[in-house]
Amino acid sequence: CIKLAIVHDIAEALAGDIAPSDGVSKAEKHRLETTALAEMLGRLGTDRGVSREMRQLWEEYEAGETSEARLLKDMDKVEMILQAHEYEEDQPTMQLGEFFQSVEGKLKTQTGRQWADEIARRRAEVQQRRRQQQGEEDSKDS
Repeated sequence: CIKLAIVHDIAEALAGDIAPSDGVSKAEKHRLETTALAEMLGRLGTDRGVSREMRQLWEEYEAGETSEARLLKDMDKVEMILQAHEYEEDQPTMQLGEFFQSVEGKLKTQTGRQWADEIARRRAEVQQRRRQQQGEEDSKDS
């Protein structure tokens, strides 16, 4: 599972961490990541065993058919919404709802859904607290 995550993150680091708001199609994202994988494997030189293992791990992740790959795909989405929540929390005028909407119904594991639900709950609490503070400020101004 750890190797799977590392291979995915290296490919993502080379291709770029593409967010839903970037407007990149699935086909283009796949092309960028495939190119990154080829670059990564090319840097390994003549160690074909390692190259083969990395390619297999990347393909396993992309296919999303194993329980490990499904969990890692979910964690990638959970990490994205956690970052979005932190940005919104730190910058009150920032609204990043599209990141949360982009994962709705797409999480495949119970762990992924539970973690996303917890982040959504905390986000709702922050938004509620902000609305209450705004209401109190509006009352003072009246």
